[in-house]
Amino acid sequence: MKIYHILTHTMEPLYPHLKNNPEEFANLDHTINRFIKNLIKYDKNREFEHVLINLSSTLNQPKVELTHKDGYKLILLKAKSLYYPIEFSSELIRFIKNTNDGVLHVHGTACYIYDTIAPYLKTSHQ
Repeated sequence: MKIYHILTHTMEPLYPHLKNNPEEFANLDHTINRFIKNLIKYDKNREFEHVLINLSSTLNQPKVELTHKDGYKLILLKAKSLYYPIEFSSELIRFIKNTNDGVLHVHGTACYIYDTIAPYLKTSHQ
């Protein structure tokens, strides 16, 4: 099963070297990167595939796919704004609407982010 870890903010304010340099996201050692690394470490049966979704306000294209140095998939999505996540990313909304093969684990502290994303989430009944 895939678990998509979605960050609802851009990383450039914390790490200026990421501006216009998407490849550097693959080397980032932020709290979320260490969190995913530990989840993988303790998943002895390899039941889960972890994918990190990062937003970037300095991408030149809508989406970039990379492999993080710790071995998991990393997807960068273009965000419109560096500081206002409520306007965050039409690419993120598109990604959420089209993802139906795993769990969306949203990381963020602003409650309005969940209100913004919730209308695009799907439920499946089996």
